[in-house]
Amino acid sequence: MRKRLSVKVMGTATVVAAGTLGIASASPAAQHRLGNGPPAPARAPISSKLPANQPLIVVQLRRGKAVGLSGTALLPGAKRNKQKPSAVISALCSVNFTHTTASSNGKTTANWFGGIGCDQKMFLFGQAFLQQSATTIDATGPHYQEVDSSAASGRNGSVINAPNPSLYIRHETNVYFSPGTDTGTIAVYPAKGQVLNGASYCKVAQASGHGTGVFCDLYTNRF
Repeated sequence: MRKRLSVKVMGTATVVAAGTLGIASASPAAQHRLGNGPPAPARAPISSKLPANQPLIVVQLRRGKAVGLSGTALLPGAKRNKQKPSAVISALCSVNFTHTTASSNGKTTANWFGGIGCDQKMFLFGQAFLQQSATTIDATGPHYQEVDSSAASGRNGSVINAPNPSLYIRHETNVYFSPGTDTGTIAVYPAKGQVLNGASYCKVAQASGHGTGVFCDLYTNRF
């Protein structure tokens, strides 16, 4: 058992992640328990894409408060402030997806992962899902929760009982400074050449014992 983590996205209601990291169900309800953000309406890929090689979100923190916010993945209505010069500590993170599929005997086998990597150790937690729609989840990756410079969720060998399913990956990930650091800048970018679906979004969030950080709900295009 790991310590229960209480999480809140600023301006929304608090949600609580599961007290253990293993979740047996791959249902949308399980996603909400592990989402580490607001229980937003279930999503599926849309027709637009986010710009490549541009920051999804940049949050400048000062004494635990967000004083600067910008990025391509902010939801409509988010207050965007021009970034001021970098604060004491800055962290640059990038997110990426990998996937391969093979079909045989009317079934499809998928290897799929969502990952995040930072230029320093951060408190990272999240999980990825292989889906066909907002309500049809074919496989669930392991939940990660650790202080490290990188983390990933996904699986090799997920079997879908269809010859050519329309699949996509959803990765819910969170980035916080280690406890004791409440001033600095967190920037999350797509990895070089990585294109994210326009359903993706990022927000400023808060986690009990870790202060203010970033929550991103990220999607691939269908494959």
